Amino acid sequence: MAVTDRTLQALRELRIELDSTVDAATRDLAANWSRAWDELADEFAAVIDALIAAGADGDWPTRRQVTRARRVAAALQHASDAISDLTQAAGVTVTEALPMLTGAAEEWVETIARTQLPAGVTVSWDRVDRAALDAIVRRSTEQITSRLLPLSDEAAGAMRSSLIRGVAVGDNPRTAARRMLQRVEGDFNGGRRRAETIARTEMLDAHRESARQARMANSDLLAGWTWQATLDARTCPACISRHGTEHPAGTPGPEGHPQCRCTSLPVTKSWRDLGIALDEPDDVEQPTGREWFDAQPEAVQRQIMGPERLRRLQAGDLAWSDLAVRRTNADWRPSWQVAPLGPGTTTRRQRAA
Repeated sequence: MAVTDRTLQALRELRIELDSTVDAATRDLAANWSRAWDELADEFAAVIDALIAAGADGDWPTRRQVTRARRVAAALQHASDAISDLTQAAGVTVTEALPMLTGAAEEWVETIARTQLPAGVTVSWDRVDRAALDAIVRRSTEQITSRLLPLSDEAAGAMRSSLIRGVAVGDNPRTAARRMLQRVEGDFNGGRRRAETIARTEMLDAHRESARQARMANSDLLAGWTWQATLDARTCPACISRHGTEHPAGTPGPEGHPQCRCTSLPVTKSWRDLGIALDEPDDVEQPTGREWFDAQPEAVQRQIMGPERLRRLQAGDLAWSDLAVRRTNADWRPSWQVAPLGPGTTTRRQRAA
């Protein structure tokens, strides 16, 4: 292989295109959610005003009074129906983008791989079977649908809980009503945030799985792939620690956390292994995750790691390999996530033993 500046530029262009597609879908989702709350806000404001007015001596109504209020039940049902409609619309928006994402992933694997070969050298590239890409779209669609389905009941339940909790005694009724409405709106938008996370994660995973299929179809040309994190102040410790790790062509990934921005960099076999009788240049230098992190100002390091994790890392009481842990999930897929700080942290003395 010969990872060149052209290779890294192609990877950057891939990220821009991928982010643009995913961002467009989630912007549409957010806009629909905002319009739906605008329609519900007056209804809930009236419900909260009525509940406050029904309280005795400034006390919030009892749980029983709130749960038995017909206006509360009607408003919650209206909200639940609205969220159900929103999640169905979100599913349609996301699944419409999946065929484009899966097709683009295959094209990008080929484009990036060819930047690592000498100019003028022609190699054959095998296309992924159309049925395999269609299967990825179907699986992603099923996953999105099943994960969006519970959001309506979950958000409505949270809104009901906020209404039952009431407000602090002594608040001015107008202030109390405003606070309650903000709390209920937050619960409603909690569904939006969950939906956005699901949408972004499943779209990115469909892209990654399509890239894996392309790598497997061309395993005679490709040696594997390397984990490429988007290195900035928003990158989590787990992703930084995984940056640059090498994996076989058929290994799924990057298996990051929900909404992970990491991508895979396909890597070709050496020119000699490919039968190319030319001197292969060295790969362009790329910093490891640790090298990049060590070069950042301490304020950025603290933002990424948090004060305690950074202190332990600087003191040598936390190994770089302790930053990420692979979690399994029966309802999703395995994922690398930030390892919690705890008594199991490896110390420098233990590593030397």
